[in-house]
Amino acid sequence: MVKANIIAHISILEDTVDAVASAEIMQVNPVNDNLGEEIRGHLGALTTPSRHIALLEIELRMERLLDIFSTHFPSQTSMLADLFPSASNKTKVKELDSEELLARSEKVMSGIEKELLWSNDRLSEINDELARNREKKAQVSLLEPFDMPLHYLDDGTYTFTRIGTTDDVYELGKALENIPKAAFDHVSTDLPEAPNVVVITGLTEVLEDVSKALRGKIFNELQLPELKGRPKEILADLNRNIEALEEEGEMLLDELKKLKEEWIPKIEVEMELVRIKREKYETYARFGKTENTAVISGWVEEEKKDELRKCLKDLKYVEVSFSEPDLENDKVPSSLSKSRFIKPFEGLINTFSPPKYNDLNPTPFVAVMFVLFFGIMLGDAGYGLLLLIACLFIGVKIKEGFMANLAYIGKYVSVVTIITGVVTGSFFGDLLQRLIYEKNADGTLQPLYTISGVDFLPYDSLRDPLPLFMIGLGLGLLTIYLSVVLSAITHVKQKEMKTFVFGDVSLLILIPCMIILMINLLGMMDVSFLVIPALVGLGISVVLLTVINLSMPLLVLFEITGFLGDLLSFARILALGLGTVGLAMTWNIIAEMFLPLDSVGGGILKLVAILVILIFFHLFNLAFQTLGACIHSLRLQYIEFFNRCYTGGGVLFKPFRANRVFTEMRK
Repeated sequence: MVKANIIAHISILEDTVDAVASAEIMQVNPVNDNLGEEIRGHLGALTTPSRHIALLEIELRMERLLDIFSTHFPSQTSMLADLFPSASNKTKVKELDSEELLARSEKVMSGIEKELLWSNDRLSEINDELARNREKKAQVSLLEPFDMPLHYLDDGTYTFTRIGTTDDVYELGKALENIPKAAFDHVSTDLPEAPNVVVITGLTEVLEDVSKALRGKIFNELQLPELKGRPKEILADLNRNIEALEEEGEMLLDELKKLKEEWIPKIEVEMELVRIKREKYETYARFGKTENTAVISGWVEEEKKDELRKCLKDLKYVEVSFSEPDLENDKVPSSLSKSRFIKPFEGLINTFSPPKYNDLNPTPFVAVMFVLFFGIMLGDAGYGLLLLIACLFIGVKIKEGFMANLAYIGKYVSVVTIITGVVTGSFFGDLLQRLIYEKNADGTLQPLYTISGVDFLPYDSLRDPLPLFMIGLGLGLLTIYLSVVLSAITHVKQKEMKTFVFGDVSLLILIPCMIILMINLLGMMDVSFLVIPALVGLGISVVLLTVINLSMPLLVLFEITGFLGDLLSFARILALGLGTVGLAMTWNIIAEMFLPLDSVGGGILKLVAILVILIFFHLFNLAFQTLGACIHSLRLQYIEFFNRCYTGGGVLFKPFRANRVFTEMRK
């Protein structure tokens, strides 16, 4: 990575920015971050052009139109549609200056904006009017049993009338029984929210007494709108109004739907062009300036210096210079692997933390170990086959992005899973054994069929888990030792020789010595001739570790126990592998309980139950175990592997580019 500084005459600044964005190879930083104080003192700050405001305003207007369409026609895409987006045909466009772009965008807006805003406002008015009419209808409907003009319910000079609903007519009657100059009547309804409609009337002189009696009682007074006529007549008018409003609303929505199909693609294209131009102008705030020139500063990958020069060669009054980064003061961005085989795995590293510039890039090692650990943990050939089919399908449908990377990783994981399943004889648990093997009295398997006289009995990890346990520990040992080796290489590159000698070298000696001593102690093989060299090596490593931890010598003990803890953590490979097979076997046993298929009717029902159990629960087990294998494989990378050789904390290289979804530049 090198610093890149571009000096351009102010008259061609926009063309220069367009060229840099089109090349997509330079990360643009604030000029003060990349230049020394002696240069920064001679530079002023470049302000965002005034055209930026006009672009922002028209972008907001376009966004409002899209919001109107999305409000009336919400997206109904399914989760599968989101995972597998259909390829869109991009509109070919040519580069326009800001004035041309604004003029073109205004022309597009003039064809739709006024009509769409009017239709949206009218729809809002219709919805408000519908809400008011429906509320009136709901209240008047309660009065339909009272076949009288509603103005009869108005207060008179000497009388009052109150109408409402109650749940308990008896309690209401008790509340009013001591007020002789007031009376009430009620009508029952079929509405659970208003079982009884009540009319209370009386002389005005007892209105206050009635109000006190009803206070806190179950009586909800209706606030009737000012309507004239009998309830049935009013309801007929309201229904006619509602029907007319609904018809008008449907007509407007039909028109909006036609406008949506015609104009949304046009608006999306124009909005994208405006956004790209606006974002380019916003980068001006990162530039420095003199009286007649602008300075663009940032980062370029070493091998792409000539490419940057090439993209600017057709512009006059432009100079490009490069300089080496100051590793102590500059926050240099890091770019990960260029290999298309390794690149999809970069997401696993970035989820933890990107590497610092010139630090170890662990992606190749993580790619191999993640696939290996995941495949052994899932470890079922049937599940691996389903996973492979799914990943191949996704890979055909999606060519880039998160899902494409996931499918790419999944293909390798599936292959290791299938191989592990073949070795351990796991195909949807013990489904295959139940079909082509039979059990002897001692529980061992006896083949029902032979191929060319050869009996193939797979390794049964449930009956003999020790080999799988040893494989897990072996992989753990290789992983931990690799992390120490990589740590040693990193410290040498960074010239941290003290840490290299007293930390890394001591562990490089300690780990094999401890393994030799444990093998001898457990009697796994005859390594007695290595015991004395191992004890000497153990002593040397303890001395080295003690020197680097003189202030806290007990840390030497923690270093040894930490190594043992990290190693035993790899026993999870055995645990998850057995868990997958064990749960799969459980569903097979439950399905087998429905055998035999004795009668025709009952046999069909049993067959359906067997198929449901096998399909549903095996798919559930596949999803559950896949999630577990993914989490634990990452955990072994992030904790046991990264513990000694990787800290991250870097910043990813992000080249300045125009992010296009709906458009592409015409060549």
